Amino acid sequence: MGAPLSTLNDTIFINNTEITLSSSSTVTTKNSGSSQNTNIIPIFMSSTGQSTQVITHVIPPELFIDVFKNIPPQELFVVAQVCRLFRAILLSNQNIWRTSRLDFWPHLPLPPPDGMDEPAYIQLAMLEKGCQFCRKRKSGLKVYWAFQVRCCKDCLADMTISDFGLWSETSKELSSTNNDTPQIHPNIYSQLPYIAVNGFYGEETRYRTADVKMALAKYESNPAEYLDDLVDVLKAAKLQIFMAAVELRTAADDEARVHIIEERKDRIESIIEDFSNDINEDGLPLYEPDVLEKCPSYKEEISLLDQPFTLKDEISFRKKLKYEHENLASEIAIRFRQEDILREIWELIPSVEGCSIDCENPKHIEKRAKEKAQKSQPPSYIIPTTDCIFDCIDWCPSFTNPPFVNNDPRNNWSKEFLVYYLIPKLRQEAIEVQKNVRPLPYWTVKGAAEHKILSIAKVFRCRLCYDNNRVFDYRGVDAHLQNRIHSPGALDTMEIAEVDVMRALKAICKA
Repeated sequence: MGAPLSTLNDTIFINNTEITLSSSSTVTTKNSGSSQNTNIIPIFMSSTGQSTQVITHVIPPELFIDVFKNIPPQELFVVAQVCRLFRAILLSNQNIWRTSRLDFWPHLPLPPPDGMDEPAYIQLAMLEKGCQFCRKRKSGLKVYWAFQVRCCKDCLADMTISDFGLWSETSKELSSTNNDTPQIHPNIYSQLPYIAVNGFYGEETRYRTADVKMALAKYESNPAEYLDDLVDVLKAAKLQIFMAAVELRTAADDEARVHIIEERKDRIESIIEDFSNDINEDGLPLYEPDVLEKCPSYKEEISLLDQPFTLKDEISFRKKLKYEHENLASEIAIRFRQEDILREIWELIPSVEGCSIDCENPKHIEKRAKEKAQKSQPPSYIIPTTDCIFDCIDWCPSFTNPPFVNNDPRNNWSKEFLVYYLIPKLRQEAIEVQKNVRPLPYWTVKGAAEHKILSIAKVFRCRLCYDNNRVFDYRGVDAHLQNRIHSPGALDTMEIAEVDVMRALKAICKA
């Protein structure tokens, strides 16, 4: 014997029958139409199924049916595992599943395909279960009604074969005969279900490999009989009806997918907003939206926009966000403070003509001289473009581990602190770093080519093309110099190319 279902007196009415749950672990039933025939039934939970036998005497199956109709389809599978009674009621009544599906899943209004019952239909349409083959949830996961499978694109490619492959070497591999060049009738696959997908050569038709093998085996065993079946009008009509139904279901799925994407976006944004509104005792936000959007779980949920967002997904998403935000908050805040340093350094750089420091182009020299003559009084503190801080800042201790206000990386520095304390300190550290690391100056072609940021940035120019404002990355300028107009093979990229200084500084400072 187990614990009683109720320890408080309670009375309910079912089908004109008064049912009293008492603290003595009994159920008293009395018909409201007469004052006699009162039954006292003990009700306990036990592993022998006694509770199931008792409850059938108290609550009629019709009431269970009315209750189960108000449960979402995906939860009915959980209810079916509670006990044998519930399982028997659910599996014997298709109307429960149908009503639940239509009420809770308006995106699945069509009835099940021929030969498929409601539970199997619902289970097939549960995208949150993932691919039926690899068990993973991926973007692009969908139900392919022609094959009645739920799978991802990768598994679909593994289980199907294109119409191009049917008449190539693949057809020989599928053949059960030893003939190297089997004579295959061109209409042998005309009665097989198929899907149309975008392939390497454009839109292609794909058949399930298992169906192809079966058709090929039947054809090879008795070609005449198989070809007679191909011209069967009734079978052809059935296939047309089946494929028409597939098109309807596919169109309904495509329409539902639009609503699923919108709903998932709204729910994710709502969760981010809930986190953003949480504050601590000092009134400061506990979670920063910028940090939340950089969490791996957020990126994962965004990548699955075309998949339903279940309650289980939401609970798991909230737990992961809290954990990941705690780990990323400090790292992201340090990155934000480093960006503040680079942004302030960029403001302290004097404007120069966008060419190499050692550029001898007469036009550029003239422009620099004119700009210098017209320049007003310089600011109180500037950083020359040749300063080693641009080459060594990534190794400076005060940049990798900045001094935070109140030891909290979320607090901003004042402009005076940055300009008159932190940046001068960084410049001194850069001088010490340069003695040990010895990086090449960023404004030289070789130094920029070896720089982790500038090597992939478009900061290189061609000295031979004075009137050309095009800029390249290092690979691009090297390919440009190998062009026919520049005598390919005769020019050295390191000597002919130059670095656009302002573009390079802008890339380094992430301005």
